[in-house]
Amino acid sequence: GVTRSLALAVHNHTEGLLNCKAAVLPAAPASASDTWITVGPGAFSVSKAARKSFEVKVQVPAGTPAGMYHSTVVIEAGPDGSVPRQLTVPIEFEVQAEK
Repeated sequence: GVTRSLALAVHNHTEGLLNCKAAVLPAAPASASDTWITVGPGAFSVSKAARKSFEVKVQVPAGTPAGMYHSTVVIEAGPDGSVPRQLTVPIEFEVQAEK
C-alpha cells in the first residue's frame, strides 16, 4: 500500500475565534476509498487573523486495483453562536498498478 498526505489551511478573516470541523464526506453510494482517507485534527479553532493547517492523509491498501478514486473532505467553520459555513474539497487520486 501507499500513504500520501497533504496540508489544507483555514485562514480566519472574522473578528473573533473561528471554530472548525473537518471530515470525510461519505460518498453516495458508499465508496471504499472514503475509508482510506483520514483528516486530523477533526475539530480545531483558529484565532482572529491566524491560519491553521490540518492534514488529509490517504492510505491506499496493498492490492488495490489501478484506477482513479474520488472522495470529498468537508470543512465547517464559523464564529461562536453563528451558523457554520460549509466548504467541500474534492479529493481525486490515481492508484497505479503495482510493479
